[in-house]
This record gives sequence, C-alpha cells and structure tokens, in this order.
Amino acid sequence: MQQHYDTSSVFVAVIGRPNVGKSSLTNRLVGEKVAIVTNKPQTTRNRITAILNRGESQFVFVDTPGLHKARTRLGDYMVKVVTSSLSDVDCALLLVEPIPHVGEPEKILLQRIREEKLPCVLCINKIDTVEKEELLSVMQVYGAAHDFAAIVPISAKRNEGVDELLAGLDEYTRAAPALEAFGARVFKVSQDERGERLTWLRVTGGELKVKAQLTGEADGEPWAEKANQLRLYSGAKYTLTEAIGPGQVCAVTGLTKARPGEGLGAERDSD
Repeated sequence: MQQHYDTSSVFVAVIGRPNVGKSSLTNRLVGEKVAIVTNKPQTTRNRITAILNRGESQFVFVDTPGLHKARTRLGDYMVKVVTSSLSDVDCALLLVEPIPHVGEPEKILLQRIREEKLPCVLCINKIDTVEKEELLSVMQVYGAAHDFAAIVPISAKRNEGVDELLAGLDEYTRAAPALEAFGARVFKVSQDERGERLTWLRVTGGELKVKAQLTGEADGEPWAEKANQLRLYSGAKYTLTEAIGPGQVCAVTGLTKARPGEGLGAERDSD
C-alpha cells in the first residue's frame, strides 16, 4: 500500500447539448472507456464520475446528459440532472461544436453558470472539421456571449488540445483547509465490477486511515462501520492507500449506510 498526500482536486461538470461529444471527451481525458459512447443522443442518463490522477492533481469529471427541450419524463429528469450538477462542482466545462452561433441550450447553461458564479472553460470540439477562419469566428461569438475563464479548441477524436485543456483546468484544483479534525463529504455511491459497494468521498480536513471507524445516521438510526479499503482511482484502475489527507478523493469499501451528500466526521451534510 501507498500513502498519498499533497494532492489537490477539482470537480468539473462536463456540460453541453446532446451528441456534442461529452462522453467521448471524458473517455479521452482519463484514457479509459468510462462513459457510454454512441451516436444516439441522450444515452447518458445519470451523472457518470471519472477520475484522473495527474501529478499532484486529481480531476473528477461529472459527465452529464445533454441539455435539450424536455418532452418526456426521462427528458425532464435529464434536464434536472444537468442543472443540479452545477451546484456540486468547482468549475464547468462547456463543450460546443465549431458553429458561430450560441444556441438556446448554451444560453440556458451559461445563465445557470452565472447564477452559480462558476468559472467556466469553453471547449470547442471537432476542430478537425473546420478551417482556421471558421474557428476564429466561433471563438469571437462565444467570447462576446460570456466571460470564459479560457477558450480551448480541441479534437477529442484526434486527441488534439487535450493536454492544454487539462492545464487550464488544473488552475482550479484546490486543497481542503489543513484542519486537524477529520471531515469528508460523500458525493457518490456505486459498485465495482464484482458488485462491491463503493462510497466515494472527498476529504475536507484531517486524515482518513484504512480500517478507521466512521459514523453517521441513516433513516434516523446511527451507524458505525469500518473503512476496509481506501482506493485511489485513475480511470478504471486503482491503487490502495493506507491514508488520505485533505483535498483528496477516494472510493471506500466497507460502508453500507453512507449516502451522497452526507458529511462524515466534522463535515456537515450538504443542502
């Protein structure tokens, strides 16, 4: 086992209209197939979290359904997932096609971003399909519509501009305050390939050690369970660690009661 410290993390919501390439970009960023990739729009129904460890930075990508005009209950749900995702992240990555026009879905997303006061990186995908002059026009139109933290042209298909995109997002990584008391926030619950429950959390203070006993409350009843494993994921692969410190994200086995949004230790529950 290893012991990891001095790591900062950033939660990034990957947003955009249907079929713009969000899942393909997420897969390209982490180097693994972690999201559904298909030509059929609206296949990403739930927020899919992918994690990339790069140097001393952890990138947590929240891949959302494409925002569209809801016509069904499924559509209503997917729109809700997109807008709620923006409340739980450090920055947004708006993915668009190289078209010199800000459509209604993009206007809605940008308005939501302004309401949340989130920094936003504009990512123009599929630049291999247009000439340089057309790309400049796209950058000008979007630059006039919103004060983006950065505008990065890429081709997820050809892996062009991906390193520049990660470098831009790295500016928003943050370490948790160096508090002595342990605290963590649960942000996701899933299962691994063997069906074992994984509780994903971000440490906000102190230190979490393997086999530590964690406590909480579920349905009005207190619970106490041990953290059997601390997994540091990058793509689909992980390493085991003995302890994690502030600012780090990990998956914990052995917890059956913790729920998304729950605060552990000194951390309070999210609203």
